[in-house]
Amino acid sequence: MEIPIINYEDVYADSYEDDIPMEYFSARYDRFGVDKIKKEIIQFFIPVSGNVDLLNYSPASTFYLGGGGDFKVNSDSISTEFINFDNDGPA
Repeated sequence: MEIPIINYEDVYADSYEDDIPMEYFSARYDRFGVDKIKKEIIQFFIPVSGNVDLLNYSPASTFYLGGGGDFKVNSDSISTEFINFDNDGPA
């Protein structure tokens, strides 16, 4: 079994813009008649070598550490995305 090795020194980020549905926004963004707002999406990639499929499993007993997030296990990295609600993209 080839244990996954996380390559912290090669972590990188990228970004793109996308239309975000209004249900993702707080009430301070309430805009009548607007279904979506264009916002920056920041992606983080953590390179991994070895058998990355092992990262899809969870231990038999788990406990909650707080926080959390959605992470995707790719063939050569772990990735996650965050919406930058503070940027001023076009309305």
